[in-house]
Amino acid sequence: MKNTCWVYIKTESKLWTVGFYDPTGKFQTDSDHHNREKARERVNYLNGGKAKGLEEKVVNGIFGMLKKVFYDANVLAPDPQTKLTTMLLFEVVQNMAQQDASIKLMQSIEKTK
Repeated sequence: MKNTCWVYIKTESKLWTVGFYDPTGKFQTDSDHHNREKARERVNYLNGGKAKGLEEKVVNGIFGMLKKVFYDANVLAPDPQTKLTTMLLFEVVQNMAQQDASIKLMQSIEKTK
């Protein structure tokens, strides 16, 4: 689905479910995985990514922070407007992180270290 932000969540002690949150905040399932890495790879693929190395760390860091923000928004303010706003923010940042310009910027920063 175009403009869908795919994520994975831990649904059982050793089960990760890949899916996305629809505009109402309901989680829509794509697949289940018994290995967290496989779930992450599926999410990466569904989001159109092929990131490696530094790019992958940057993108995963951004997604990790945003997943926490999204979770907090759902727990602390579970109204539909907050959920929708958080999802849109997540998609905007995801699209920015996947653009070549953003990746090149991160690579140049890494080279200066």
